[in-house]
Amino acid sequence: MDGAHPVIIIGAGPAGLATAACLSVRSIPYLILEREDCIASLWRHRTYSRLKLHLDKRFCQLPHMPHPADSPTYMPRDRFIRYLDDYAAKFDVVPEFGSDVESAVFREGDGRWVVKVRRVENGEEREYVGRYLVAATGENAEPNVPKIEGIEGFSGELIHSADYKNGTKYKGKRVLVVGSGNSGMEIAYDLSSHGAVTSICVRGEVQVMSKEMINFGMHLLKYNMPLTIVDSFLILLSNIKYGDLSKFGIKKPKDGPFFLKATVGRSPVIDVGTIHKIKKGEIQVLPAISFIEGDWVKFTNGESHYFDTILFATGYKSLANKWLKDEKNFLNEKGLPARKFPDHWKGENGIYSAGLSRRGLEGIASDARLISNDIDSTLKSERSMTKPSYEAYREERTIFPSKVLPAISFIEGDWVKFTNGESHYFDTILFATGYKSLANKWLKDEKNFLNEKGLPARKFPDHWKGENGIYSAGLSRRGLEGIASDARLISNDIDSTLKSERSMTKPSC
Repeated sequence: MDGAHPVIIIGAGPAGLATAACLSVRSIPYLILEREDCIASLWRHRTYSRLKLHLDKRFCQLPHMPHPADSPTYMPRDRFIRYLDDYAAKFDVVPEFGSDVESAVFREGDGRWVVKVRRVENGEEREYVGRYLVAATGENAEPNVPKIEGIEGFSGELIHSADYKNGTKYKGKRVLVVGSGNSGMEIAYDLSSHGAVTSICVRGEVQVMSKEMINFGMHLLKYNMPLTIVDSFLILLSNIKYGDLSKFGIKKPKDGPFFLKATVGRSPVIDVGTIHKIKKGEIQVLPAISFIEGDWVKFTNGESHYFDTILFATGYKSLANKWLKDEKNFLNEKGLPARKFPDHWKGENGIYSAGLSRRGLEGIASDARLISNDIDSTLKSERSMTKPSYEAYREERTIFPSKVLPAISFIEGDWVKFTNGESHYFDTILFATGYKSLANKWLKDEKNFLNEKGLPARKFPDHWKGENGIYSAGLSRRGLEGIASDARLISNDIDSTLKSERSMTKPSC
């Protein structure tokens, strides 16, 4: 077992970073585990080059660190990644990278979460124990690809948006984008701009807005304007700007963008120029796919079209329910909180979720604050109920001037749990646990003069001399007397060797 921790956070994306920072501000220790070799791996490795935040940066910042004043309102991908790196550095967030969580189980006996991890680089198994567990692996842990009849016979390229960077290599190719969310619409625009013959599959209703409309609506909601009024106003603005899109194959829902986001987690499409290309005929809109036959795709309107590439912008899925073994059903079958917003973030037995509510970066920031506040409040409440008074403490020290205790099991708050089952409160812990030699760090000696502890491999009294003219002084754990003895032995041996060499090489008369 690799130790006990007050809080264990699974995932080092924005949600994990925000939770760690909020805990740090409250001086609550934590451990953060991450499967990949970097923070924010989704943003770093699974996003396309032209991506920008669709919302004003004020709605896309993590707790306790606003975006710099000179940063653009709608931040590009690389600038946002830099912000996350700076955020981790500011709050000294250092995850255990390469830690693939296989299971997290609540142990009823002592009320702790047991997290089993397999190290990515060597398959080594590790186990961590924590009082609180935060699932922060995100909604986008694994690409989601729908099952389509005949797809195995398609000879062209099949790609998920997670692996798409830009449309350079698709010039002149016929590309079908499956999925009409923000990624699908923006990738279709990018492909068309790079000269691809682009089609997009639009199955359901789509609420199309500009980024200015959405940000204006968010500011209105911030000042407590009723959601229904804000939605009605935005629908009016969208109709004025984009007109009737049904003749182009895009049907709009009756409900407004903020109502849909709050009730079913569906985001509106933030148009980046795709609608203009659709109206000009540069991007073709097609309905749902019926089946695929060879390189031909059959659609529900009866049409068939040939494609070189099918790109799935069909989102991701959470994998948290794969490793979370929770009998209380905190997460549903999709790996998302079973409880609806605003009660989604907290479960029983000290489990929390951050960034799984489909509310974007603003939702992540809110979850992180709620979680850190709740853990801090719980710990403070427990300490106020159990912390001994000064009078009781002084009386105890008078009756028991000193006490010998066995090994420590773990520390929780200001209480130390020992292997005999006892718990004691302490103001200070002083480690008189000695020192270690570092000589084996710099001594590159194939003869193994020193052992793994940096001490002589040979035992006393043969410890002081090795091969090839190497000696050790003061490494025999024999105090100052041993040091004096080593010094004499070494100097005598070197002097004797030098004299012997001189007598052998001195010329005769």
